[in-house]
Amino acid sequence: MKCPKCKDNEVLIQMVSEGSKTTKKKNSIIRSMARATMVVGTGGAWALTPKHDGKEKTKQKLTKMAICQNCGHSWEIK
Repeated sequence: MKCPKCKDNEVLIQMVSEGSKTTKKKNSIIRSMARATMVVGTGGAWALTPKHDGKEKTKQKLTKMAICQNCGHSWEIK
């Protein structure tokens, strides 16, 4: 691979993060009803335990970038 600007062969390829997106999945109705039943059944003691909020997933968008070690020019590889 050669730099399009200076035509040198010393090119470094890196993965660059462009951004990320987090999605959250809430608990089901059955899980919420089970928790409420436990709170009532234990006289409120179950309410002192930590509540599970659901699941989160994060996706990152990555791009391949090439950087010339001679002149510093950078470009995206497709």
